[in-house]
Amino acid sequence: MSRYDTDLWKALEQAQNLPAYSMVDILTITEFMDDKAFKKHALRYTTGSHVTHHSKDYTEHNKTATKSRG
Repeated sequence: MSRYDTDLWKALEQAQNLPAYSMVDILTITEFMDDKAFKKHALRYTTGSHVTHHSKDYTEHNKTATKSRG
């Protein structure tokens, strides 16, 4: 598969340009992935299922996790 010519790659490029991922390089790491891992990675970022460390949800998760550790 030439991933650079796919709609999934184009969607990942668009995701890279979103403010939520401006501090995270989500493209370069794909060089080291096989096709299965690439698809999983791309879908994580293009479907909104990935929570970044810049998001409110992640912050709330950390607060809860910290409290539970005591």
